[in-house]
Amino acid sequence: MSKKSPCVFLGWCVLLAQVPLLDAHGQSAEARETADNAPAQSEPGPVSDEPTAPEPALSPDVPPIVAPSGEPPIVIPPYRIGAGFLHQFDASLDHGGRYSVSRAYLGAGASYELTPSLDLSVNGAFAYEHYRFSGGGAFEPAPWRDVLTFSLAPRLSWSIDDHWGVSAGPIVQYTGETGADFEDSIQWGGVAAVRYAFDRDHVLGVGLLVLTQLEDDPLFLPVPLVDWHLGDGWRISNVRGPEANPFAGLELVKRIDPAWEVAGGAAYSTRRFRLDDSGPVPDGIGQESVVPVYGRLTFRPEPWLRFDLVAGVSFLGRVELADSAGNRISVGDADPAPILGIFGSIRF
Repeated sequence: MSKKSPCVFLGWCVLLAQVPLLDAHGQSAEARETADNAPAQSEPGPVSDEPTAPEPALSPDVPPIVAPSGEPPIVIPPYRIGAGFLHQFDASLDHGGRYSVSRAYLGAGASYELTPSLDLSVNGAFAYEHYRFSGGGAFEPAPWRDVLTFSLAPRLSWSIDDHWGVSAGPIVQYTGETGADFEDSIQWGGVAAVRYAFDRDHVLGVGLLVLTQLEDDPLFLPVPLVDWHLGDGWRISNVRGPEANPFAGLELVKRIDPAWEVAGGAAYSTRRFRLDDSGPVPDGIGQESVVPVYGRLTFRPEPWLRFDLVAGVSFLGRVELADSAGNRISVGDADPAPILGIFGSIRF
C-alpha cells in the first residue's frame, strides 16, 4: 500500500483530489471581509464566516460569528460564487523530465438561517486540472492529463452565545482523471469545528477533518483556526484567502484601506485521484503535493465584489504514481517552480 499522505501545513488542510478546496480547499470565505466593509443593520440577519469548498477546498469551516452584546449585527449576503485560475510553470523532476499544471476552479455556496442561532450552509465546488509531462524520465508516457474534482459539503452552524460556536457536516467528493471509473473515485467523510470569538477581530478555534482516501487509510486531521487582528491594519489568519482558493494557508495580512489588501503566506496542498481505466496505468492512483509560498494582492471595489492576484513559488513538489491497489510504481521530487493565479468572487 502507498504511504499515508497527510495534508497539513501551518494549520490548514486542503484536499484536492485529494481535492482544494476544498477548500478546499473550499478556500476561504469573504464573510468577515464583507462585514468589515458593510454598514451596520438595524435588523438581525444571517451571520456567517464559512469558507466554500475551494478547488474544492475541503477544510473545517469557521462557525459564524455573532456580534458581541451591545453591537449591531452584520447582515452577510447569503449567496456566493467564486472562480479562479492558477498556473504552475515547469518544474524539473529529479529522475528526469518535468511537469507543469494549469488549474481552474469554481465554487458556490448558500447560507440559510433556520433559527436566530442555527444556520444551514451548502457549499459546492469544481476543479479542472490539466497536467503536462515532458522530457522523458519516469513519467513518460504521461501517466495522467486532465483531472476533475466535484465536491459537496452541507454544514450546520450553531452560535451557542456571543463567543462560542460549533459547526459540523458531511463531505462527499469525486476525484478522478477523465475516463476514471466513477464509483472508484468517490471519497467521503465529515468535518466539525469549534471556535471562540473574543470579539469580531480575535477568533481562535480548532476543527477535525475525516476523509476516506483512494486505496489508503482514512485521514484524521486536526486543523487550527486563526483570525487575529494585530493592530494598525495587520492580521494573522487562515480564513481570509480567495473564495475559490486552491490552498488555504496561514497568512500575514495588511489592510491598506477598505478596497486594498496585501498578504503573504504559505500552505501545504495534496491531491490524490483515480486514473483513467484505459490509460497507461488503468484504474491507478495519481498524487501530487506541493508547498506554495505566495503573495496576494486583493481589490474590493464594492463590499460584495472581490478580485485577487496571487504569485509565488511552489516548493517541495512531489508527484507519485501507484497501481489500482495503491502500490507505488514511481515517484518524482520536483524543483521549485513559479506559480501565478487570479481569482474573483461575488456575494449577493
